[in-house]
Amino acid sequence: MSSYDVILVLPYPFSDHPSFPEGILKKALEIEGFRVGSIETPFWQKSQSFTILGRPRLFFGIISGPVDSIVLNHTSSRKRRKDDLYQVSGQAYFEGTPPSISHKIRPDRTAVVFANRIREVFKDVPIIIGGLEASLRLFSHYDFQQDKIRRSVLVDSKADVAVIGMGEKQLVSIAHFLKKGNPVQKLTIPGTAMMYSQFPAEKGFVELPSFESVQSDRSALIGMQLTLERAISEGNGVVQRHGDRYVVAHRPEEYHPSDIDRIYGQVTPVTTLDTPAFHLRFR
Repeated sequence: MSSYDVILVLPYPFSDHPSFPEGILKKALEIEGFRVGSIETPFWQKSQSFTILGRPRLFFGIISGPVDSIVLNHTSSRKRRKDDLYQVSGQAYFEGTPPSISHKIRPDRTAVVFANRIREVFKDVPIIIGGLEASLRLFSHYDFQQDKIRRSVLVDSKADVAVIGMGEKQLVSIAHFLKKGNPVQKLTIPGTAMMYSQFPAEKGFVELPSFESVQSDRSALIGMQLTLERAISEGNGVVQRHGDRYVVAHRPEEYHPSDIDRIYGQVTPVTTLDTPAFHLRFR
């Protein structure tokens, strides 16, 4: 068992800077009394790379990053980028390895890859995914790089929970919920999404066209997106069927001025210092 309550996993070096989510999320949890560790740039080809800090008491939190991994790894002409500006010296590949896709520090669809690797070694530890990949790929979506409609990131990653948008309040609420011994399957926190076997019985949910219908008719994706945006703006939850299961996004979390003041006042100031590894870049 790890000495950490929460372990954050990210595909780039940790930075305590307001432009990056990891520093603020870590402080938000620590202020609430949780001990937080982080695994940076794990060698994702081997699942044992995710065990270096042991098993967290509460959950793994995968931070896919402030930019989608497909956007960072590919150009608009679908060619693979040779560098990664979020890595030390822009180095996109693990040191001492050939420049191939299997040796990219940031794999394509980072949230999916990291979650599946963690699940290989920690079968029953809750996995929470966040970042742009979790939010923008939560429902059926068009993948430009593959030129096809892909299903929800929750289905492919097998993660337990996806945090939508800003995650400071949600992550703290999840930590308190699990600390009380509650099963992650019972979690209904606003601003989160999960997979369910049944359509929610509660009111306030808007159903999107199923993944199968969007996959067979790409034009339905436009109407689906309009319905999704309208439902979110009206404060409703959203549901989409994938086969015999449902992706359920609970109503959006509300961030009031007092919340923002607390997050960016009490939680910050950040040091604006990056990981020591970045210092090599400026020598």
